[in-house]
Amino acid sequence: MFFNVIYTELLKLKRSIILWILPIATIVPIILSFLPLYMTKLQEGEDANYLFTLLQGNLAFLNLIVGVPLFALIASYIFSMEYQQRTVNYLFTYPYSRLHFLLGKMTVILILMTFVIFSSFLISLGLGVGFLKASVDEEMLLHYLTIYLLVILMQFALIPLSILLTVWKKNILLPMFVSVILAVVAGLIMEYDIATLFPWSIPSRIAFSLTDYYSFASFSYNLSIVSLIFVFYIPLMLSIGYYRKIDVH
Repeated sequence: MFFNVIYTELLKLKRSIILWILPIATIVPIILSFLPLYMTKLQEGEDANYLFTLLQGNLAFLNLIVGVPLFALIASYIFSMEYQQRTVNYLFTYPYSRLHFLLGKMTVILILMTFVIFSSFLISLGLGVGFLKASVDEEMLLHYLTIYLLVILMQFALIPLSILLTVWKKNILLPMFVSVILAVVAGLIMEYDIATLFPWSIPSRIAFSLTDYYSFASFSYNLSIVSLIFVFYIPLMLSIGYYRKIDVH
């Protein structure tokens, strides 16, 4: 039954603008991180392994520029389209609980996030090997695969706030506005210690720490994880409660 909800939600996205945005969002971080490195390699002709720098840059752009606004857009679109298309009344007449619909939509969001992040990783890896002539060993591959998986989980922890704002206002305007503001703040405070506690900075800070990105030193992840759990759990519980009780018109 739950898989039927997921399948139905995926079908609703057919021919939607989201499916056009996803490939663009996947490629943009790659272009921003790959082109400077490729030009450097052409000019200097160095044999250095640029793959580390390429993946570091991809993670940086993926988290800061693309991640927060894009995934907020995906979440708000999936939850608001029922209201915009005025099909929500029919939705709640199906023999499924509202919790099933909420969790099904969240699963679809996770699937799309995984597609974007892992596609970006695989394409970057291919460009690094094919054009930058980088070498890849099993240890490095596993290390970065783990980091990209952590990024997916950390970015997903930020989703419930967008869901809550969407089911409250029944449109994408407020969650998108809030996500852009939060992304800007995350970028502004990235170099400071407070970034390790600000949920929208945490995915970048942890990824930077794990890849020795510039001067971002290692730090204790305990408080960061608690912060992410808090920003995931509280809005999620509020979303579930509101989604169960909300009246449709």
